[in-house]
Amino acid sequence: MSRRNQFKTHLEKIVKIFFLGKESYLVLRELYKVNDCSEYLRDLKFKGSFFTLTKVNYWRIIVLQLSKLYIVREDFNIIKILENCKKDGYYKSLNISQEFINKELSRITSKKKFIDDIKLQRDKIFAHEDSNNEQIVNDITLDETKELLDLCQNIIFHIYSEVFDTHYEFEMGNSAHSNLKYILQSLDERGKQRKIERTKFVEELIRKSKENK
Repeated sequence: MSRRNQFKTHLEKIVKIFFLGKESYLVLRELYKVNDCSEYLRDLKFKGSFFTLTKVNYWRIIVLQLSKLYIVREDFNIIKILENCKKDGYYKSLNISQEFINKELSRITSKKKFIDDIKLQRDKIFAHEDSNNEQIVNDITLDETKELLDLCQNIIFHIYSEVFDTHYEFEMGNSAHSNLKYILQSLDERGKQRKIERTKFVEELIRKSKENK
């Protein structure tokens, strides 16, 4: 297999890891939204055991996928593939812009705090059960998670453009988060309808009470 084909296979594995991480982030973001939600839907999202467990599990996926992308010891790692594209690297024949590689590696270094927090959660909570993991606090926000995903997406997009002369399409059609949005919208509409029905019922009781006086 040529170096170019090896590189494409390697990159496709990274893309697969990235997409699962991004889709999980989009699902989790949807589950934490409260704007314009009915009281019924807010209660489901934040008090219902199903949605509580769902949020924990999707956060676990995000942590594991970002760990694969940014922890150097992992096989299909965005840092490793950039290092291998340097002038003395395994994929040097692809002639990817060294300025781009150095800039992106520097940007990754600037996210070290986020990456360290992800690694700690992976090592102590999600990939292994540490005896002292009750003391570990999640210090990374969803917005900071998005920064790591956006950084990876930008690298993938640039590499596909430069090496394969094509634009990678990141929009997903029948995705989990789009399905979830539809489900939540249906639940929200039902919640709002129930509120209207309760209001009408109370108003009718008041009206009848006044008529009977």
